[in-house]
Amino acid sequence: MACTNATGENRCLNGYYANDGGIHDFILGNTDRYVGFSEMLYWILKESPEGFGNNLTISGTVYGKGTYPSLAWADGFVMNSNTDTEKMDQAIRFIDFYNSPDVKAIIALSRDARDENNRVPRYLLPASEKFYALPEVASDPYYQQFYPVIRSMTPFPTGGLRGNMSAIYRNVSCALTEKGMDMNITAGECPRISGTAVPA
Repeated sequence: MACTNATGENRCLNGYYANDGGIHDFILGNTDRYVGFSEMLYWILKESPEGFGNNLTISGTVYGKGTYPSLAWADGFVMNSNTDTEKMDQAIRFIDFYNSPDVKAIIALSRDARDENNRVPRYLLPASEKFYALPEVASDPYYQQFYPVIRSMTPFPTGGLRGNMSAIYRNVSCALTEKGMDMNITAGECPRISGTAVPA
């Protein structure tokens, strides 16, 4: 994704990418790479199947220098420990059903789509070894690229993550404000900044 256009305007900060995150520019060939969630590949291939086909290269987004693993988000089920036994059993049965390779295949491979001839996988990445062993998944050229990235990921604790993300966002915003960019933050949020006009 190219932040600066021909006129020098920074599109990463002016809201240009707010709606589609840069997919449209990627599809049109205005940029040679796109950073986003795996399921966004669905829209790229759906919008331009002739333009891309099996020609894209997938890689994990590495955080940090060196051999750090990619960062991934996983959705999970949470059950209330105060639930009675009958409801708990029903919940566990539903979770087992939903996490089964067959159901994951219906969702991730778009088997529920009406037009079987133009079916594009949704490229969701279930945390299940059995899913990636399914023949249709194992033979898919993009899932073949996603799988090694997934295998190299390691779990990390999420306690306090939201607070840390807020602090990181504030620090980045303050640094950009210090460089003269309008990040719409108040002076009190950036005590390090001195001699810089910060919006109040």
